[in-house]
Amino acid sequence: MAFGDVAVVRLVWTLTIKEKDGGEIKSVEPGMDVFQRQADGSWKIVRYMAYEE
Repeated sequence: MAFGDVAVVRLVWTLTIKEKDGGEIKSVEPGMDVFQRQADGSWKIVRYMAYEE
């Protein structure tokens, strides 16, 4: 969702670790990034947060 020069993005980071014995450890973390448009038109993350599901 964008509001002029600011955009907010909800996301989910998923990390899967494969162990030598064939097992897996999985971590899922919802989060949110806040972007701000820069003078050159590119976007930069200015705030972020993650929290446990």
